[in-house]
Amino acid sequence: MIRSISLLSLATAVVLLVLSPETAEACAVCFQSKSDASRVAFIASTAVMTFLPLLVIGGVAWWVRRQFVKAGEQAQS
Repeated sequence: MIRSISLLSLATAVVLLVLSPETAEACAVCFQSKSDASRVAFIASTAVMTFLPLLVIGGVAWWVRRQFVKAGEQAQS
């Protein structure tokens, strides 16, 4: 009985979300911009937040590899 109530509640929630997508907007600020400059700023800030961690991780990996190469060269000489 409890399982059927849970499934009914889940089904109801899914139907309500599917029928009203405008209430499920991911970002209230992103859809409020009226100017092109604001949209460009949102896209640019999203790109920075996406690629900055990747660049930091790549930089650290490059530095660690470089340290290993230097250590290997010193061990051979």
